[in-house]
Amino acid sequence: CSREMVGRVLKSLEDQGLVVATGKTMVVHGTR
Repeated sequence: CSREMVGRVLKSLEDQGLVVATGKTMVVHGTR
């Protein structure tokens, strides 16, 4: 799996304020 791609997406979403930096959120967005 591409963890780098997911990391970049999560980081960009955090910058936009759409995703909260929490383990649960990262897991949910990572699986979906």
